[in-house]
Amino acid sequence: MKTQSTLFSETTKKKLKENLNIQTKESIILSAEKWLKISDDLLWDSIFSYELKRSHFVNSHLPCPSCGEIVGMYAWMSDPFDNPWKVTCPMCQKIFPDNDFLSYYTSGIDLHGIYRHEIADNKLLGSEGFIDVGNGFISGNDRWMFIATYIKYGLWEKFILKGILTLSKAYLFTGDTGYSRKCGIMLDRLADLFPYYDFYKQGVMYEEEQTSRGYIGYWCDTAVQLRELLLSYDMIFEALKADDAFVSFCLEKSDRYKTPNRKTSFVDIQMNIESRIFGDALSNQWKYSSNYPWAEEFIALAKLILPPLPDSCSLPKAIVMPVKACVEDDIDLIVSNVTKADGLTGEKGLFGYAAIGLNETARLLTLYSLYDPSAIERYLKRYPDLIKGIRFFIDSWFLGSFYPSCGDCGNLGHPMKKLPFSTGNLSDNYFLYSIEGFLWKMFKITGDMDIIRGMYNSADFDLEKSFSSDISLDDKPEYIRQTIGTLMKKYGAEPEQKSTAYEKWKLALLHSGKGKDRRGAFLDFDSGGRHGHKDGMNIGIFAKGIDMLPDLGYPPVHRPGSWGSKYFYWYRSCASHNTVIVDGKEHRDFAFDRIDGKRSDTYLSDSGEMTMFGAGRLIKAVSADDPKIAGVKRFERLLAMIDIDEKDSYFFDVFTVSGGLEHIKLTRGPVAELTTNRLEFEPYTPEHDPYGMCFIKEQYQPANKPFTFDDGKKIITNTMIDHAPKTGWSASWSLVDKFNGYFGDLSENTVLKYYDLTDDSKVICYDSFYDSYYAKAASHPEEKIMQGHPQMLLSGIAIKREGNAPLDSVFTGIYEPYAGSGFIKNVRRLYDSNDKNITAVEIDLSNGVSDLIFYSPDKIRTPYSIPSWEIQTDSVFGHVRKYPDSSYKASLYDVTGFTCPGHTFKSDERKSFVETGF
Repeated sequence: MKTQSTLFSETTKKKLKENLNIQTKESIILSAEKWLKISDDLLWDSIFSYELKRSHFVNSHLPCPSCGEIVGMYAWMSDPFDNPWKVTCPMCQKIFPDNDFLSYYTSGIDLHGIYRHEIADNKLLGSEGFIDVGNGFISGNDRWMFIATYIKYGLWEKFILKGILTLSKAYLFTGDTGYSRKCGIMLDRLADLFPYYDFYKQGVMYEEEQTSRGYIGYWCDTAVQLRELLLSYDMIFEALKADDAFVSFCLEKSDRYKTPNRKTSFVDIQMNIESRIFGDALSNQWKYSSNYPWAEEFIALAKLILPPLPDSCSLPKAIVMPVKACVEDDIDLIVSNVTKADGLTGEKGLFGYAAIGLNETARLLTLYSLYDPSAIERYLKRYPDLIKGIRFFIDSWFLGSFYPSCGDCGNLGHPMKKLPFSTGNLSDNYFLYSIEGFLWKMFKITGDMDIIRGMYNSADFDLEKSFSSDISLDDKPEYIRQTIGTLMKKYGAEPEQKSTAYEKWKLALLHSGKGKDRRGAFLDFDSGGRHGHKDGMNIGIFAKGIDMLPDLGYPPVHRPGSWGSKYFYWYRSCASHNTVIVDGKEHRDFAFDRIDGKRSDTYLSDSGEMTMFGAGRLIKAVSADDPKIAGVKRFERLLAMIDIDEKDSYFFDVFTVSGGLEHIKLTRGPVAELTTNRLEFEPYTPEHDPYGMCFIKEQYQPANKPFTFDDGKKIITNTMIDHAPKTGWSASWSLVDKFNGYFGDLSENTVLKYYDLTDDSKVICYDSFYDSYYAKAASHPEEKIMQGHPQMLLSGIAIKREGNAPLDSVFTGIYEPYAGSGFIKNVRRLYDSNDKNITAVEIDLSNGVSDLIFYSPDKIRTPYSIPSWEIQTDSVFGHVRKYPDSSYKASLYDVTGFTCPGHTFKSDERKSFVETGF
């Protein structure tokens, strides 16, 4: 059995006293006083009955029933100390419910100290106003779960859980057994009831019952809370073992109330806590199987901290912990899974869910290093891709403000000025771990300055305060802060971001510029996945401090229908992304097996490959192909960023599709006013529009969830069409600041202009739905949101091509982002190549420079000519710039030869990328 603390050795305790700042200690001790003032009996009584429902929300989408204002899902307030058994509307400050539920609850306590519905006095419930009997206040078909939400957030998270975590820290800081005793009392009583908590049977999630696993709360919260409870138990274990007053109290309670696990000694109390909380969790992992590796992290730590129970243990086998396995085997498996996709798990939701794996691995290794100080360096040598994962988040952090919205994360176009990790002070046991401390260790091992730069530039990083609450560090906080300050001053604080491709994760990144003139783009070349969107070959462009082609972000689950509404589906649909739709069909989800209709646990796509990549001084380009995304022969996109000078770039885009009868390329812009040039529109109504999304015609496929809510409104509206667009047409999105700078600085005239060069096409102009709740709430907090959810329309352009199967399309266009005035004077398609399969475009710039871009979509790799520029080459893709002084620069991809007046390049083997000047 466990005989001593595992992680909190005398060495750790000594470091705690030396390194932890006095403010942190005083804050924790002051907070713990709230629980210290409460009697032991009341703390024991606070562990509530499993017969009481718990709800994740009062209601996920309905307004306050009193004032009628929309309340955010997590905005309802609760205070277990000053206003127990109540919740408060943050808008009108009305307190709910009107009845005295505490008196009713107390009347239902049985001889075992457990509340039972059948013996509670219904006369105490009241009959007027907003009455909640524990099952919510009901009005018509609507229900507000006041008491159930209070139990989850107020009683459980703010009183019981927070009390256990705070008291255990206070004991560790002070050695005062008054703190550990009260903490142990709550842990022991929690263990009496813990196996009976079952959120699937007792919980409410998004107004539905029996839909979500868990113990007291739902599975996601449970996995993290189990870890924190385990650490708190390890902190106070030795104090509890030696505390006769604690043991006597628990034994007396067990005898009086005939607890499920009768106790006659400390060993029985220990078994109660270890087996009925942590042992039950290890035997019922399905309850908290979670975002990887939260659950696995708890399991590994449990094996480290809790030795197996003896064979003589009389507890039911269902709740006896399994024999201790090799903890390092667990950690090996976690780290290998977390780093298998270019240093990440492969899970989508780039700056949300995708960051969990790396963050939690850092936490796990840090905690393990308290037991084995050599752990972090050993694992880094074994798994060097841990560093690649950190670099992933540095390289994909565009402009220091945006991440590619690949999957469920964020809101449309809103800047994220930090690395996507949980900062240390968000954890209840934050003095054991901080991401800042882990990154410092990685820098010391690798010498990679960008690790420090990324941390230093995060908006939540404060050099004067960081590191002082992390006892896992060997270096003194003052030394770390001084060293970082010196390094940033000497070598500069801006990360040296690299244009690169993460081929397993299926994301290519293009970067250029410095400081405020940074710009970039990405190509996301898979579709679906865990927390993914059906966004195959979606692109993004960042320039002028703005996300020019923003993803809608996390689906609006706060709207009626939550995860089952068509608005949820819309946010994940290919129709809301900048890609191509074939024959009205949704993009494939690589994590979904279409044959047997079962989701796979895979994080990695089984298809898709990068077909070209090169990063030079003037041009960075990438192309990738994945026919499975749309079920066609070819589905390939090329994206190139071409610098004009130190401040500006334009973007060349070619989307090649082969297969099907109809191809539609979509470009949907930011919050902006759309204007077009050389287009003449007339009203357009799609013939078949089952989802109200205009471009999605396939009404059923196994991967699509049926809607549980559909208000009948169309997602895409105001559709207009030009059946024969004039050559040289363009569209411009002029960004509009409707949200007080929420999307960035729009003080200048900021525009994204698109020039199209696609043959034989039609053009559709449309508006599409965007839920603006978060933007409005953040930018206009003074305005009330009444009886509905704010929304607005975002404008887009669709280019449509039709023909006999297999239809071949080469969608060609140029994106020009600028602030103030544009820099492209003229764009024209050249048709003078001796090979009709060559796409050649000439661009005249306002600085007197002329650019030629040429591309062989079929990758013929045989010589062709462009007579108007006197060029001969076999380059699959190339760019030539002619300066006013008649000098040239050429960038050539996949090439053996290039000839123009006065210059020849020749190679015996194909070169993936060549730059030359003449």
